Amino acid sequence: MYGIFKLDKFPGTTQAMKGKVHVMEMAIPFAGEISMHYQPGHPHGFCTAIWMGEIALCKVLHDPSGIIAALKAKTVPYPAQLGEALISRFAWEILFAIENGELAVSRDEQTHVSGCTYRALACAAQVLFALNGRYLINEKGALAEAATFPLTIPNLMGLTTQGGAATNGQWRKATGYDYLRIGLSQDVGSIETGKLADLVILDKNPLTDIHNTESINMVMKNGELFEATSLNQVWPVQKPLGTQYWWNTDPK
Repeated sequence: MYGIFKLDKFPGTTQAMKGKVHVMEMAIPFAGEISMHYQPGHPHGFCTAIWMGEIALCKVLHDPSGIIAALKAKTVPYPAQLGEALISRFAWEILFAIENGELAVSRDEQTHVSGCTYRALACAAQVLFALNGRYLINEKGALAEAATFPLTIPNLMGLTTQGGAATNGQWRKATGYDYLRIGLSQDVGSIETGKLADLVILDKNPLTDIHNTESINMVMKNGELFEATSLNQVWPVQKPLGTQYWWNTDPK
């Protein structure tokens, strides 16, 4: 996301922009306080946490007074109190929406079923982004992106595609969209000469069946290649997986 904040320019918008910055500046220290509001273009509603996310993810093109840079510094690391507030606000509604949808099924109210389904999925996206310390600023493509997180729902990409086949567009959202949004697509987000990338090498094509993402053969991480089944390193040097500290540790 790109933004130009020139508070000393454009007289007709200066006060409005100052007002928005002031709101964000006040909201960031109290990141645990969020609310939802109706807004066209946001079917799930506008969550005030978006303001903080916009500051965190935007690429500043002009900020002579340093206001945006100062606000941006407050967004890293992802605030624990913000994550807790989002989970508290949205986690309970996932099952609530599903149960409401189930009641509507018996009455054949398809519109209500669709609405409940969307709310359940949108709430799930909010929770997954919060659990992974990621800012969600738009529900478009959120589930596809959440499917790539370390903490996610098993086979989420498969559950959100029809017939088990993911489109090229969905894969772009899941892998490269986030980097494009924060202005890093020239370095990461796709496999191209001169870019940085960790790789998951599959035996089967995930474009024909999303379940083929489970056919992992090898993984390249930080320039080192590992076997998926054994986690032994095979390149640039061959090295077996050593004993991990948790193998002989009982849960506390």
